[in-house]
Amino acid sequence: MGAGALFAAGTALSVYGQYTSARAQRNALNEQAASFAREQQILEVQQQITDNQYSDKRRRVVGAYEAAAGHGGVKLTGSVAESLSQSLEQLNMEQAYAKFDNQMSIISANASANAARRNASAAMTAGYINMGATALQGAATSMYYWGGSSSGKYPVRDVTNTAGTGGNVTITNASYRG
Repeated sequence: MGAGALFAAGTALSVYGQYTSARAQRNALNEQAASFAREQQILEVQQQITDNQYSDKRRRVVGAYEAAAGHGGVKLTGSVAESLSQSLEQLNMEQAYAKFDNQMSIISANASANAARRNASAAMTAGYINMGATALQGAATSMYYWGGSSSGKYPVRDVTNTAGTGGNVTITNASYRG
């Protein structure tokens, strides 16, 4: 196998390597995007669980105040009602903070998933560009050293219709490397 064929095989192998590398990177980034999407779903379920827990807490607080007031024969008015109202208000604020934190986590997971998808697409595009650049560079180098270019380190000389001067052989439609 000649040097030109070995060079072409090496270029082809390099191009294939760049393709498989880009494909592997794309697949990894797509898996990362899927992981962020699963995280987002988990956070949404956690939000529902948290909402249910705060609803239960509110029912228990109201029940405790009603039981205490009923046991003592007191109606839920005045300072008892105000205390209950403040307790419920505090629970509502805690729930709002928890919900806000959870929503920020969901937004962050969604943004991370979208970024991973964009990066996966960019990785594949970069792989295609690198493949093309390597193939073109390989073709240009091959033409320079082993092809029919008129400029280069080892150009092919056309000796068609050359009359025996300078040691050239006259052979129609032939060339030699000099």
